[in-house]
Amino acid sequence: KSMIQIATRAIGLNFADIFTICGYYKAANEARRNNNSNDDGYFCPGLEFSGVVLHDHYDDDDSEAKKLLFSKGDRVFGFTRFGAYQDVVTTSKHYIRKLPNNWSFEEGASFLVNALTAWHGLVTVAGMPNFSDDNATKEKK
Repeated sequence: KSMIQIATRAIGLNFADIFTICGYYKAANEARRNNNSNDDGYFCPGLEFSGVVLHDHYDDDDSEAKKLLFSKGDRVFGFTRFGAYQDVVTTSKHYIRKLPNNWSFEEGASFLVNALTAWHGLVTVAGMPNFSDDNATKEKK
């Protein structure tokens, strides 16, 4: 069971979601055409969410001593490729993290897309060096 169910408590609404709803987002249009929809056959927008884990989730490796990754009731935030605007989100363990204790559900649900967009713009597009890397630090001097 690599998928985890989360009871949604907050969702993020951002520029990509507006483009999705208006039909301007190419990836969403492809998902609609490829029937990336829920059991009722309708497409649900939404990329980011926060909420509460519905069931204990253990690591799905082959070892006998399974590690508990998320417990029922854990507060988490995460990302999904569409479908976050639902009461329950089902997503991969790789796309959720535990919500910091001092964050609200709203803060968690609004973090990822904004942070990843900023990172993409600064690092990928603008070429900002990684200053934690020794080579980048040496080049800066």
